[in-house]
Amino acid sequence: MEDIHKRDRNTPANELKLSFRLCLPSVVDVRGLAKLRSRLYVLTYRPNRILVYAEQGAYVLVGEIDVEFIYGPQVMVACDVSRCLYVTDSGNRCVWKVPVEDYRTVRWMEQYPWTLGVLSDGRVVMPRWGQPFSLELYRSDAVLTLRIPLPADVEIPKHVVENSDGNFVLSHWDRSRNAWGISEVNPDGDVITAYDPKDDLEQFHDPCNLSLDSENGVYVADCYNRNRVVLLDSQLKWKAMVLDGESRNKLLFPKLLLHVKTRKQLLIVHGYRRKVIDVYSVSRAFKNCTNIQTKTQCSFKNS
Repeated sequence: MEDIHKRDRNTPANELKLSFRLCLPSVVDVRGLAKLRSRLYVLTYRPNRILVYAEQGAYVLVGEIDVEFIYGPQVMVACDVSRCLYVTDSGNRCVWKVPVEDYRTVRWMEQYPWTLGVLSDGRVVMPRWGQPFSLELYRSDAVLTLRIPLPADVEIPKHVVENSDGNFVLSHWDRSRNAWGISEVNPDGDVITAYDPKDDLEQFHDPCNLSLDSENGVYVADCYNRNRVVLLDSQLKWKAMVLDGESRNKLLFPKLLLHVKTRKQLLIVHGYRRKVIDVYSVSRAFKNCTNIQTKTQCSFKNS
């Protein structure tokens, strides 16, 4: 049965189907969410652990990795090429490498980046702050292979992901607008396209996380702005508000999200005292979304 909704952009364009919820053990915070082959890895803070979930219809907890020696875990990403996890550590001012075959964790780099990402060829990309701001690409042996200076208007680069065109999508401070922005940058450092909000509603407030779908759509965790998750299309145009704090399954501080392309799922970590991971089916949602002035029209079928 096909539904067509015309809604004000203040409300989510589609109440996604909540497939299931993972209730995490008592932790202070969740700092990382990564998928590698058939395993889901969740980096927790206090206690410092990497929880390991297996795909068995839903996600089932099958083990954990003790990483108490990682004093201040901040970000975790997965590399499919080298079959490992990278974890940034603010306490020890370094990056750790965790092979998923034997979990023999090693100090990979004696530097502390704000965040990092992984490219399809296995290299690690790190946003660097300073003048000029740049992206640095490292091989799996921590050797710097390329430094990409960013344009003058792209400041304080934070979260970075690679799209299927081989370009970088990153959240950053946009000096030209004096506001937070999202841009697509090619390997030469040129801005291909930049997010241009139409009004205050579409303005992001320090996005906490980015994740791409199979069509280069960008899911944005806009945690500090109505506890919402927003979807942009491949051209970085507003497509839909996915969920927010007023949704049926209310979001509270959604700081991490992950789109799992193989399972057509959107995973969102949220919660205040009790952290949960909500798993939504997005297999048939947001197929045809078009902004019409102050309305968002969405044609979809629930899974």
